[in-house]
Amino acid sequence: SPAEPFSITGGTCISLPVTLAAAETCTIEISFMPTVLGDFSDQIVITSNATSNPDTVRLSGRSNFELLVVPTLNGWGLLILTMLLFGIGGLLIRIKATR
Repeated sequence: SPAEPFSITGGTCISLPVTLAAAETCTIEISFMPTVLGDFSDQIVITSNATSNPDTVRLSGRSNFELLVVPTLNGWGLLILTMLLFGIGGLLIRIKATR
């Protein structure tokens, strides 16, 4: 199995190792989900009785995403954001008009 950030996420050969009969096939779906910036590589080695034994499938990926910083809000910040989203201006106008 490949190491993180690569992982087997589907296909017909999810559990490895697998033994195939003659003329039998299988698929392996690999996902790349990095959590840090950088270049990554790994490989999957396929052992068989073929003359090319072992066969190697090389995996590589580059993570170049920007980390997103999401601010957190305390109670007051959340209250102000809620009032802005729900239109505090309209509430103030209604209160003023009813007096």
